[in-house]
Amino acid sequence: MKFPSSVRFLLFFSFMTYLGKAIAFTFMAIYLTLSLKLLPKDVGLVLGLSLLFGALASLCGGHLVDRYDRKYFLWGCLFVISAAFFAIPALSTSAGFVFVLSFANAAFAMIDITVKAMFSDFLSEDERLKAFSTRYLLANIAFAIGPLLGSVAARLNPVIPFFVSGGVALLLLIVAIAAQRWLRPIQTHSDLGGHPVNFSSSIEALRRDRALIFFTLGGILSAVIYARFPTYLSLYLATVSSEAVAYKYVAMVTTVNAVTVISLQYGASRMIDKSNLFRFIAAGSLLFGAGLIIFSISMNLAAWAVGMFIFSLGEIIVVPSEYLAIDRIAPNNLKGSYFAVQNLSNLGDALSPILCGFILSFAVPEMMFYFLSVLSVGCIALYWLGYRAIAAVGSGGVLPEIQTM
Repeated sequence: MKFPSSVRFLLFFSFMTYLGKAIAFTFMAIYLTLSLKLLPKDVGLVLGLSLLFGALASLCGGHLVDRYDRKYFLWGCLFVISAAFFAIPALSTSAGFVFVLSFANAAFAMIDITVKAMFSDFLSEDERLKAFSTRYLLANIAFAIGPLLGSVAARLNPVIPFFVSGGVALLLLIVAIAAQRWLRPIQTHSDLGGHPVNFSSSIEALRRDRALIFFTLGGILSAVIYARFPTYLSLYLATVSSEAVAYKYVAMVTTVNAVTVISLQYGASRMIDKSNLFRFIAAGSLLFGAGLIIFSISMNLAAWAVGMFIFSLGEIIVVPSEYLAIDRIAPNNLKGSYFAVQNLSNLGDALSPILCGFILSFAVPEMMFYFLSVLSVGCIALYWLGYRAIAAVGSGGVLPEIQTM
């Protein structure tokens, strides 16, 4: 499938955004541990609170994405990200990191919502799964390259990765402004079958959609598991091994994850049956659990590679399936708002380092993996309830063909 130039630009835009994020954020937990001498639970709080702010801020931003020109949100978010990364090396307190990272995470969340909504402007429903999968593939390519670049830069000076990431965001802002002609939607909200609604009506529509609520809760649990795995694995390894071993294992698992996603994402997206997304989300969640159990029973490098391969298979199934599930239940004039609610899965990003940090501080370290495995089962249960809600009300005729098993 050949995407239009507008979508190709959005995919390039997403790749560069993820690359800048990967360069700076992959080793953020280690940077905070070494620079501020924080305990695991305190590192978790710094990262978690900043992610929590980003998720909540994006909920309001989704409504604005539905009402106004979306490209301006992309420009503003890039400016905020660039300023935040340039400011990080000057910070010396936990509060300062929480403040700056909160704005950076809010901007990254808004970019995520805006790009997903713009796919609806430029693509038909049948084309969107391929776009979601391609974007996720590019994200993993970025996270394969980014940590390597960040590692090389950090060896020269620990603050260089932040300057590089800030520069990437600033350069991308210039390119985005110059290329704005590619971001004119082929379809307007009216063409898509709806008109912008006011904020109170938008919130009421979201509140009444039980499927959206269950899907979002399921997405939060799955995000706890997969979204920040380098962070909680870094914390675990820093707790049970030396710094050198921690860097070695984290570099290996992030590489295995990226290679697996890059090589298998396209085939996996073709296999996903849009008429029965629940089975794929359930299968992916079980693969998460299997990978986590392998991590818990061995500190062998080869075993961790196998565990990460299995874990990554779950990721390439679950992530695009979750995006498509939300896209298919969202009214055309509320795409941004629905994706903003789904973006509350970033609460899972926020909770992940907090929960894992506390478990590692107060319980047997392996308990972290058992806890996350239980969450993978909870994710399956919540998506099952979501599809039951669709079956009960028909969801306006959307997804009527989806079965629960």
